Amino acid sequence: MKRFVLFAVIVLVLLLIALLVFLFVFMRTKPDSDADSLQRGASSSPGPDGRSAPAQQTGALASEELPSGLIAEVVRVARGKDGLVEVRWRYRNPTDKPITLCSNDEGKRLAAGVYCSSGGEKHTPVEFPSGKRLASEIGWTTVPPGKAVLFWAKFDVPAENPHVAFFVPGLLLPMEDLPVGADEPPSVTETPADVLAAGAHVTGLMVEVLRVRRTPEDLVEVRWRYRNPTDQHIHLFSSTDAEALPSRVFLVDDAARSEYPVHRDADGVPTASRAAFTTLAPGKSVTFFARFPAPPETSRSMTFYVPDTPPLADLTIE
Repeated sequence: MKRFVLFAVIVLVLLLIALLVFLFVFMRTKPDSDADSLQRGASSSPGPDGRSAPAQQTGALASEELPSGLIAEVVRVARGKDGLVEVRWRYRNPTDKPITLCSNDEGKRLAAGVYCSSGGEKHTPVEFPSGKRLASEIGWTTVPPGKAVLFWAKFDVPAENPHVAFFVPGLLLPMEDLPVGADEPPSVTETPADVLAAGAHVTGLMVEVLRVRRTPEDLVEVRWRYRNPTDQHIHLFSSTDAEALPSRVFLVDDAARSEYPVHRDADGVPTASRAAFTTLAPGKSVTFFARFPAPPETSRSMTFYVPDTPPLADLTIE
C-alpha cells in the first residue's frame, strides 16, 4: 500500500513538472505571437483625415522618431484658397503602450513654438486681431497604442516660395525642403452625401458640416455635427468646454481673410446652440448651429474653424 501511494505521488509530481514546463514554453512563445500581431497592427496608422491607412501608403512628407518612441510626421503642406500654406503633422505611436506627448503647459509651449521658414524668412501661424490663431490648440495629449493625433497650422508664405522648412519644438531636426502642394483637401472616405466638409476631431469623432446658409436676418448660419464612427463611447465636452464653444468657433472669408466670430444679440448672448456636457455613444451624433455676421455677397469660399479639428474648407454659402 505504501509503495502504491509513493508511486502515485511520484506520478503526480511528474505531471506537475510537465504542466509547468508546458506553461513556461507557452508563455515564452505567446509574446512573439503578440509581437507579430502588434507589428501587423502597426502597419496601419491614421491618415491625414484621421482614418486608418497602411504605413507604406500614408504619404508622410517627412518624419522623425522622438526619444519617447512617438513618430512625428508631416502629412500635408498645401496652399489653400485663402492663399495660406497649411501644414498638418501628427504624432504616431507605433508601440503597444500609451505615450504622453505633452502636459497642458507643454502643449501651450509646443503650439506657441511652431513655425516654418521659406526664402530666408520665419513665418509663425497667422493670427487675427481678435487673438485667434490659425493653428491647433494643444493641451494634455496622450497617444494610445497604434494611434496618432493630428495637428495643423497656417502660415502666410509668399506664393513664389515652392518649398518650406517646418520647425516643431521637441524635434532634433527641422522637417526641411517640404514641397507646397496644390489645394486638394485630404480625402475623407465613408462620408454621408449630405456632408459639405468633414474632418477628424482629436478624440476620434468625425466633425461634419451639414449646411451653410444666409438667413433672413443677413447672418450666415453653419450647422455641423459630431459623429461617433467607433465602437467606443467618446467624451466630447466638459461643461466648461461646452460653455466656451461659441467663443471658439469662427468663420473666415478665404479671399478677404476676414474673421467672423459668432454673432451676439444686444444682451451679448451668442446666437448659437447651447452645448452641454456631452459623451457620444457608438454610432451616435449630435448637431449644433452657430450664426455669424454675413460676409459680402461676392464671397465665394469660406472656411469653418472648430476646436480640435482641422479647418473645414471650401464651403459655399447658400
